Amino acid sequence: MIKRLLLTAALAILTLPSSAQDGSAILKKVISAYASLNSYSQVSSAMETFTSPRFQDTIGSSAKLRYRKPDRFYVVLTGARVGTSVAVSNGQQETIYSSQVDKYRRLPAPKNISAFVNSLLLLGLHANMDPLDFLRGVPEVSKLGRFKFLGGGMVNGVKCLRISATMGSSTLPKGGSGSVTLWVDSKSSLLHKVEWNIKGVSHMAPVQVMKKGKPTRVLVKTIGVENLVETIQEMHLNPILHDSDFQYPLPATAVEQKINP
Repeated sequence: MIKRLLLTAALAILTLPSSAQDGSAILKKVISAYASLNSYSQVSSAMETFTSPRFQDTIGSSAKLRYRKPDRFYVVLTGARVGTSVAVSNGQQETIYSSQVDKYRRLPAPKNISAFVNSLLLLGLHANMDPLDFLRGVPEVSKLGRFKFLGGGMVNGVKCLRISATMGSSTLPKGGSGSVTLWVDSKSSLLHKVEWNIKGVSHMAPVQVMKKGKPTRVLVKTIGVENLVETIQEMHLNPILHDSDFQYPLPATAVEQKINP
């Protein structure tokens, strides 16, 4: 019985695709898959949760991403608590807008996707091991440990391979630890879900304390765990995208924020 079980296990390993046994090999396929795209669009949802002994908070959002080589970009992030953040470029000009302040900027069009990703920092957004990061061709794998294969999984009915890596100290809070897990389509090698889990994150949390015999809400620093899950709900590979797909109608109340020369 033991020999039979060992033989069955050995055969199971041999029948697995080689990429399924090596997280680094799967990662290379992901990089190649995104590099082969001339255009791409997706709709995704994200859930960010912070948990500590004294406080728990959850923020949800959704995002639309469109890309057409070499210089057409569209990112719109929306959430009940974060408002709407917009970064669109039609190849002639880039528009950055935040509904939280109802202001926008006009910038020279980024010449490539790396320059566009850098412009997202104006909105407090960044690409990190997500589809946009892989589309620019230089995902921040250097800041991660070696990817390990975790097994299979399903995302919205799609069979995926799960790989995970620890995060480097340069991307973590002091004394913290973290990991990133990718759900990779077993056929197309594109991402269907990304999860970041970081321990040791500081957060200013509202708590209730007694002051002069009365309950009062104050902000206190608390240390906890931050978990962020982005799920790609819909994606299109090499879709036909027109210039009109890279425009965003600003509200009439929006005020232009001039850039000092």
